[in-house]
Amino acid sequence: FTAGAHTSIYDDPNTIEEAKQRADWPEWQAAIQKEYRNLTHKGTWKLVQRSQLPANAKVLPGKLKSSWMFHQTGTYYYGSILENAPKLKQAPRLWQKELAKALYGLRFTACASDYSVYCNQETGILIVTYVDDMLIIGKQITTIQKLKKELMRKFEIEDLGPAAYFILHRYGMENCKAVDTPMATGAAEVLIPFEGKASHAEIELYGSKIGSLMYLAVQTRPDISYGVSVLSRFLTNPSPAHMKAADRILHYLQGTKMLGIEYGVRGDTQLHGYCDSDYASDKANRKSVLGNAFFFAGGVISHTSKRQQTVAQSTTEAEYYALAKAVSEALWLQQIMKQMMYTGNDIKATKIYGDNQGSLSLAENPKFHQRTKHIDVKHHFIREHIENGSIDLWYVETVNMVADGLTKPLPATQHEKFIQQLQMKVITA
Repeated sequence: FTAGAHTSIYDDPNTIEEAKQRADWPEWQAAIQKEYRNLTHKGTWKLVQRSQLPANAKVLPGKLKSSWMFHQTGTYYYGSILENAPKLKQAPRLWQKELAKALYGLRFTACASDYSVYCNQETGILIVTYVDDMLIIGKQITTIQKLKKELMRKFEIEDLGPAAYFILHRYGMENCKAVDTPMATGAAEVLIPFEGKASHAEIELYGSKIGSLMYLAVQTRPDISYGVSVLSRFLTNPSPAHMKAADRILHYLQGTKMLGIEYGVRGDTQLHGYCDSDYASDKANRKSVLGNAFFFAGGVISHTSKRQQTVAQSTTEAEYYALAKAVSEALWLQQIMKQMMYTGNDIKATKIYGDNQGSLSLAENPKFHQRTKHIDVKHHFIREHIENGSIDLWYVETVNMVADGLTKPLPATQHEKFIQQLQMKVITA
């Protein structure tokens, strides 16, 4: 197994000595020098006696309230950190406080349901933040450009252009053969805990692949969510079968590189969702898998594929747990849409579609049921939101259940239909 060599080729070096061994060392050297100049320009350090910890270079705005002592192994200087550096655990919080202060001054407010999202009621601009990255959304490009100029006066901002992450190239699979589905049917039944012991290199490589795939699944690729969810259960001790299954998802991405989500004004602006479960599908502990997907403006805005925490005793019970999870997500989506200045009446009641008559009946008719009397009260909050009109449950036939592909691997024909049901499209521009 060549995990060790594979990792050294495609992962970032941890030390300058490792960087010097690479063919792209001149690029690393230029980047290091740039970061060093940035540190010096910001006045983030001063020379002191040698300390005990390694240093980093990149700087984010924000003042530390304590002094930290570092030394960097192998090169450059020893020094104490005077300002915020992202290797410190305080860095993200310090930067967010500094950014929030600046945005509040520009008449933005943070959404109570997600403090990484900022809204300006006057201009209608939304800002989505992730550490030191920002996505600015607005109706007029002139208003956005004006905001960018204001931010540039306060911070050193670099416009990196369209985001790109070449996952296949990272793992040396840019020329791999494509497959029709992300996971073979029946694969979940044989993907069981590994009785052997994976090497450290294998664990690192597997974790890197699953982490990359998970980011992709959460952002724009709900069609791989189920497979990634299953494989994430084995991060601490992956087997060759688990690694092969992870590579299969990469092979699938090879043939679906341009598949994505497209939103538009002509899309359905009625927030609605689908929920489903696959009863006792985890052969290791007989837990069920739930899935849900919510749509708005012609595309998926939220989706989940997850193993349930409680062992359900029937299909109805498993579907009821899935329904409770979907209702929780719908309520959060309602809140954040209101906070993001969407004031349409459409969000007053969210339609949720299910394909199990028993679970729908259990939610809509709060009477005693002999077979479900043991269900924890925390799941019965569904009934309250049905009664107050915030949730509207609808039945849909299983053949039209969008969330089916979020609970199990599908054969090629059904998976193709699943992609269509998710309203995913080939993005050409």
